[in-house]
Amino acid sequence: MSLRVIAAAIITVAALMISTCATAVAATSRAARPAVQLTGVQLLSTLLPRSDFPAGFKLDKSAVFDSGRYLEHSPAQYHLSTMSCNSFANNYGETGFGETATAADDFLNSTNLEGFGQQVYQFKTSRAAIAFFKGLRAISRRCRAFLLSGIGSDVFTHAFDAPSIGGHRTFQVNQSGSLLGVLTALDEVFTVAGTDVYFTVNIGFAVAPPSSPSARTSMLRLIRRVQAHP
Repeated sequence: MSLRVIAAAIITVAALMISTCATAVAATSRAARPAVQLTGVQLLSTLLPRSDFPAGFKLDKSAVFDSGRYLEHSPAQYHLSTMSCNSFANNYGETGFGETATAADDFLNSTNLEGFGQQVYQFKTSRAAIAFFKGLRAISRRCRAFLLSGIGSDVFTHAFDAPSIGGHRTFQVNQSGSLLGVLTALDEVFTVAGTDVYFTVNIGFAVAPPSSPSARTSMLRLIRRVQAHP
């Protein structure tokens, strides 16, 4: 399966097109959350709620995902330095990267053409989290189509180091291309803070991604919520 937080939206848009034959036209602390490990279920409860997004956006229940009620202890199944671009695009968002927990969801508007996605990967140590973050940064430059590898055509990808968010190291990726015949655009933000690697994305199918809240604004709110967990 491809990236959890966009997979359901892609499937929904594809089904919609096939069935209708429609033409798609302030200062923040730098301190990281204490090294208290949260389960996937607990991480899911810390994700941004529906109220953080505009009216008309609803939780996409088919894309809600967490790694369960217990911490993971299995060694990494995937290694970013050696993964093919297609394998990365098909497996990022899932378990198997050496994390101790992960959780994700997304919110779609009434037409399923605009969405907001979010995910947190938690690792046992900050060193492991930084290594994962650096691996993502490297693969965003190595793989021309990044998250759209294997499913997008004529993909434009711009990956760049970005100003820190809440004092935490950040990079961003802007992507656009043809996905299932629909022009698709993603504004993606990746941030590492303590033992966590965070991902937020604004998605547009046949329309520009929603601009408010920006993926950077959502990122800061998400970090604050996760770090505030007891």
